[in-house]
Amino acid sequence: MNPLPFVSLRLPCKLCACLLVCTALPAVAGSLPSEDEPTGFTPDVTPDEQPWKERAIDLPPYPGQDHLLEFDIGSGVSPFRYFIDPASLHVDDDRVVRYTSVIISPSGVRNITYEGLHCGERSYRRYAYGSGGQWHTLPASTWLHVTGTGTQRYRNSLYENFMCPTADTPRDAAQILRRLRASRPPAGDW
Repeated sequence: MNPLPFVSLRLPCKLCACLLVCTALPAVAGSLPSEDEPTGFTPDVTPDEQPWKERAIDLPPYPGQDHLLEFDIGSGVSPFRYFIDPASLHVDDDRVVRYTSVIISPSGVRNITYEGLHCGERSYRRYAYGSGGQWHTLPASTWLHVTGTGTQRYRNSLYENFMCPTADTPRDAAQILRRLRASRPPAGDW
C-alpha cells in the first residue's frame, strides 16, 4: 500500500479548514468593539432620546352649556355645530392637546367626548364620552390617525387651524382659545 495518497487527502482537508477560519475572521472582527468605543455602545441611539410616553390624564369637570366656545370647521355648510369647552382645554408636555368637544345635531342631540390631539403624530384619542351628565371612560381606546373626511373633519380642522401649527409643537392654550374665538361661524337659524 502506498502512503502517499493518504497524505495527499489530509493536506486538502487542512487547507479547507484554514480557508474557512480565514474567511470567518473579518466577520468576527467587525462585530467586536473598537478600542475607541466602550463596550455596549450603540451609535444610533443617544441616552437623551426616550420613546414618546403619554402622561396620565384626569377627566375635567363635565361641560356646562353656558361656556361652550363654538368654532367653524371651514368645510362649507355642515348640519352640525362644533364646540370646545374652554375650561377643559389643556396643553401638556407630551405634545398632546386635550379638550372636551361637544357636537350638536340640528335636532339637538349632543355628542360629548373628552379627547386629545397628538401634534407629533397627527393622531387623536378619545378618553371618555359624556352621557347623562357624567363621563364614561374608554380605557381601551387607542391613537387613531386624523383624516379630513367624514366625522374626522372637525378634528382635522382643530389640528390644522387651531392646535398644531407644526408637526411637533402644539400652540399653548391661550393661543388656541384666541384662534377659536376668532373663527366664530356665521349665525345660523336654529
